[in-house]
Amino acid sequence: MTNWKNGIGYQVPRGVLAAVTRLTESGLLFPSALAPSWLDRKIYPEEILHRYASLDADDAIKIAPFFDADHYRQQAGSMLAPDQNALLHFLQIGLMHLLSPHPLIEPSWMVKQRPALFADGIDARTFAEVMCRDVCDVSPMLHHVWYRFKHDVQQDIPVLVHYLSEGLAQNLPPNPFVNPAQYAARYADAPRSGFKLVQHIMTVGDAEGRTPGEGFDPEWYGKRYLGSGVTSGTLNFFLRHGISHGHSPREVRSDGATPEVRAYPTADVLRTEDGIAMQQRATRLRAAIYRRQRRRLEAFVERSVLPVSITDHAAAISDLSFACSNPIIDIIIPVHNEFELTVECLLALQRAKGIIPVRIILADDCSTDPRIELLRSVPGLLYLSNPINLHFLRSCNAAFQFVTAPYLLLLNNDTQLLPGCLQALLKAIQEDPLAGAAAPMMLYPNGRLQEAGCTIRRNGETTMIGLGDDPKRAGYCIARQVDYGSAACLLVRVEALGGQLFDERYVPAYCEDVDLCLRLATAGWKTLYMPSARVVHHLSVSTSKASQRRRVQLAYRNQQKLNAKWGERLATMSHVRVLAFYLPQFHPIAPNDIWWGKGFTEWTNVSRALPSFHGHYQPHLPADLGYYDLRLTEVMGEQQALARRYGIEGFVVYYYNFGATRVLEQPMEALLRRPDVDFRFALCWANENWTKHWDGGTREMLLEQSYDDATLDSVIADMVRFARDPRAIQVDGKPLVMVYRPLLLPDAPEFALRLRRQFADAGFPGVHLAYVESMEALEKQVAPADLGFDACIEFPPQGIAVPYQRPVSVSKRDWSGRVFDYAATVENATDREAVAYARYPSVFPSWDNTARQPLAGTILHDAEPELFGVYVEAKIEQALEQFTGDQRLLFVNAWNEWAEGAHLEPDRAFGHRWLTALRGAMIAKGVA
Repeated sequence: MTNWKNGIGYQVPRGVLAAVTRLTESGLLFPSALAPSWLDRKIYPEEILHRYASLDADDAIKIAPFFDADHYRQQAGSMLAPDQNALLHFLQIGLMHLLSPHPLIEPSWMVKQRPALFADGIDARTFAEVMCRDVCDVSPMLHHVWYRFKHDVQQDIPVLVHYLSEGLAQNLPPNPFVNPAQYAARYADAPRSGFKLVQHIMTVGDAEGRTPGEGFDPEWYGKRYLGSGVTSGTLNFFLRHGISHGHSPREVRSDGATPEVRAYPTADVLRTEDGIAMQQRATRLRAAIYRRQRRRLEAFVERSVLPVSITDHAAAISDLSFACSNPIIDIIIPVHNEFELTVECLLALQRAKGIIPVRIILADDCSTDPRIELLRSVPGLLYLSNPINLHFLRSCNAAFQFVTAPYLLLLNNDTQLLPGCLQALLKAIQEDPLAGAAAPMMLYPNGRLQEAGCTIRRNGETTMIGLGDDPKRAGYCIARQVDYGSAACLLVRVEALGGQLFDERYVPAYCEDVDLCLRLATAGWKTLYMPSARVVHHLSVSTSKASQRRRVQLAYRNQQKLNAKWGERLATMSHVRVLAFYLPQFHPIAPNDIWWGKGFTEWTNVSRALPSFHGHYQPHLPADLGYYDLRLTEVMGEQQALARRYGIEGFVVYYYNFGATRVLEQPMEALLRRPDVDFRFALCWANENWTKHWDGGTREMLLEQSYDDATLDSVIADMVRFARDPRAIQVDGKPLVMVYRPLLLPDAPEFALRLRRQFADAGFPGVHLAYVESMEALEKQVAPADLGFDACIEFPPQGIAVPYQRPVSVSKRDWSGRVFDYAATVENATDREAVAYARYPSVFPSWDNTARQPLAGTILHDAEPELFGVYVEAKIEQALEQFTGDQRLLFVNAWNEWAEGAHLEPDRAFGHRWLTALRGAMIAKGVA
């Protein structure tokens, strides 16, 4: 056989050969026309290039309709010798210079649309794949998404192939604004059909301001956007710039609509705005969130909540007595002067302790105020006088040697207990055998919240939860586990201390209480926050400016020591687990074939969506993973790999069971048979009706959700079966199971009890049962415990959407959709009123169900990754403050709800920017 590599004269790069092969497979190259005998044998790409070089122009365009040699040679100029193979030159060299192979194909336009894809330049292999897979428009003239939908082009045929082989000859419109048939009928001097007609529209017609079709009015457009009297070049300007800026192609009718052709797809108009402008919008959103929080704080009415405030402190000592024979709690109070505060602290303690037997261990650290000595006379008070000034930490450690009670209360002398405080702390620590410490709600004397527990960050910094807020807000009134509690008032189980109070590496003070709680946690003990226990704390009331500077220096120094000791644990405990809701409807099933047509999947609706108004981003089309089919389990592994790259742990997969019928089960069943595929998951029973309206209602039902015993048994059995898989996600060692609409269950508590029994019988230590706070659950805000559940999950944008205030230019007849403002909705979501039960925070990148509801869609407009990043940061903060350990969860709605416009998966407009924003927020908050 002839050595075709030698026939060309030199070694052809592999990438060029691969491109020729790909172009041949797609139909953009027709080698059989070169030699009919080639139909019977394998054709080498070198052969095609060699034979192509010997053809005249007419034959060459038949063989390679995407390549116009004369057009290319005009661009290449002196770069291309007359005797050189033009096609080979283009694939090997011309692409590097973004030279156009055909008037309808512009590599520079492709790069502009997909800069991330071509970040390393454009080569032959990538060029071929982009054209064959319809990754983006190949020029401003040919809108591939609209063209495929409008002319019903089969999915396996590239749009460019169809247009060059059939569309040009049939005068099919290449976009909503250019209609060759209308143009030819209007202008007698125009060619009748084919590329010459389109070329006439692009050159002569546009230069003279002629109307290319009913979808574009050059006179109106020029006057509206380019200046009065400008008509020349308007079509080219609109296609290249106007669409991406939301320009109207013609005048809007008086009824607010325009001809249907105005509903042009915008999926391939990349969001490549000036990065500074996008960051400015994100900064404005942050500022708006901050202002909203400040307004709430400023609205709080301050009032004194001090339980004790007296004038004659020396006389009040005679009223003090803590005498008892067998104290349950020893109370260490370190003292250095501050006589008045100390007396008030003791008086408040005496009134608040009730009948609980306590002993006071007062550690006087070389006070210079002689009045402190008066406290020696208080019955039941052990007065310790340090021989030298030991400072706070060593003074407490010295006093700890005298502790004999099973519980120890660390109490600052500037803290006053409110009635019931000690009882609440003691009850909490006694009822939970794993409770090592219990912390109260701390208030400022003016009634503001000082802290509702504290968080510890990766770098050792700490945050006082709720600082300065209204203590009555429901989110602060829920008992929960916290990272640590301040030693200003902290009840500790002495047994858990192991004979040591504070680590003396932190002398003289600061971070010792953080270290204490970390030590407890490492040994398996919990620190609880009890809102029913309240104290008033004079924070740093006696700190002078000089001592304030010293205090800050000590805090920073000890923070570094804390990080050196606990760095590895801090990195683990400050982690926030991100889980994304996952729709398994991307594969054909028999019921959908019957209801919607053969081969229907979620992609069917997604690919044919069109914008409802100017600037409306539709359709949302996939990028990296393409139109995948979940019958291929490997796809799920690719999704997990992509998710993990950006910090997402796994997926909440919707599960459907209608009793007699289970649907969309194939991907997960196949996953169980493929233990080699890495895909972490938890199941959420989507217990609602399937209807033709995609709303879970009762109109035109396709599948009705049943709740008979057989169905419930089947659901629970599947939950247990999937939970046995090692890839199943757990919370605190228990499988995570979710229900989408719990209030539709006839008896939710009974279902929960039934499910827990089945998991226990299967050998599990329990189950972490949560429900999605959507629809009726959102309206009624039922506490999870009332339903037998452990927690609920926010499900935005339900319940938080803010209407869009600016007018939109509608482009569809009879459209009745609703438009909401994404930024305003995010602002609303971040300041949502908290609840007094466990509710996991959630975020959504965008939302738009136009694909399912073309004329009645709900749209969250102007969603941007940068705004999403601000949103994620705020919700991460909530996760850190409201939860600890495994329960620090952040949910995302959703990973792949393409027909609802809610997807983290890369799309053709934003690429990886949603994922990058998520990861960036996690890094910014130190939880990655």
